[in-house]
Amino acid sequence: MDEQMQGLLALYALGGLTEDEQQEVEAYLARHPEAEAELREMQQAVAALAHTAVPVPPSPQLEEALMARIMADAQTRLAPVSQPAKPGKVPPRPLSWQEQLRAFLTPPVWGTAVGVALITLIFTTFLWQNRAARYEQQMVEQVSRIQALQAENNVLQQANQELATAVSQADSENSRLQSQLETLRQERDSAQMQVSLLADEKAEWAAQTAVLLNQNTALSDQLVALTTLAETLQSDLDAANEVLALFASPDVDLVVLPGTETQPQAMGQLLFDPNANLALLLVDGMADLAPGQVYQVLLIRDDGHDTAETFAVDVQGQRALIVHSLTPMHTFTAVGVSIEPEGGSPQRTGDIILLGELTGS
Repeated sequence: MDEQMQGLLALYALGGLTEDEQQEVEAYLARHPEAEAELREMQQAVAALAHTAVPVPPSPQLEEALMARIMADAQTRLAPVSQPAKPGKVPPRPLSWQEQLRAFLTPPVWGTAVGVALITLIFTTFLWQNRAARYEQQMVEQVSRIQALQAENNVLQQANQELATAVSQADSENSRLQSQLETLRQERDSAQMQVSLLADEKAEWAAQTAVLLNQNTALSDQLVALTTLAETLQSDLDAANEVLALFASPDVDLVVLPGTETQPQAMGQLLFDPNANLALLLVDGMADLAPGQVYQVLLIRDDGHDTAETFAVDVQGQRALIVHSLTPMHTFTAVGVSIEPEGGSPQRTGDIILLGELTGS
């Protein structure tokens, strides 16, 4: 952009151009859009002129001299050459401030270059003042923002300090809890070890208890066997004592019990004391009975009979047993042996195998 167009842009911003010059500037702006930014800055500077400078009223003498010089120069510049002013005519129309400024800035007053330079200097000054004001405003805003950020930073530092304190306390608490956890783990391991030892001891006690139970069972079986044996021995001892007592009696007698037609090969002997309530029976050659059957002793009277002990024989058909009666043996007339159901019968139901009379009854 040349100096003349820059001066026209300044006058355009001030509103001091003719219509043709305005069209020229607008045509230039249409061809050079980048000049719009500079024009806007000039217009902003013009708008800020009333606010950026402190008005200082000139002295009356200076104002009168300056206005007289401007009016004289403007009239000389704008008056037609071919028509000099005639005395006695109406004085020319007063010039507007734009016209006065234009006349003041254009030749022959200052010259084009001087006018443009002056305008450029004025606008440059105001532009820099405007920019300086904006920069100052931006600096104020930046300072305010920095102060706000500093305050926020102070708050954040305080919060960070509190957070650091909380983190330190949390670390301390965490260390304490870790120590407690380690102690609990050690106690748990110790308890588990004790439980394991107790489990081993329990298993050992269980094994020992099982052994003792087995021994107790065996001892119980042995005790039962010994008890049974003792009872058998006691029974045998009692029977032996009874037999000895029977043999020691001076009235002991012996009768033979021959076999009947059912078992003719069988034979029995009865040793008894007529005044005693027992006798010794010896049998031989008797047959083995079917399952569910036993032999039973019959004590026969004239008016009936009593049933006594039941027994079985061994493989040789032999057996010796003590026979007991409710009344002395002399009250019976005969003795026999019959086949009865297992457990015996209060009355004879089966065949008589042995039968013999009691002598001396």
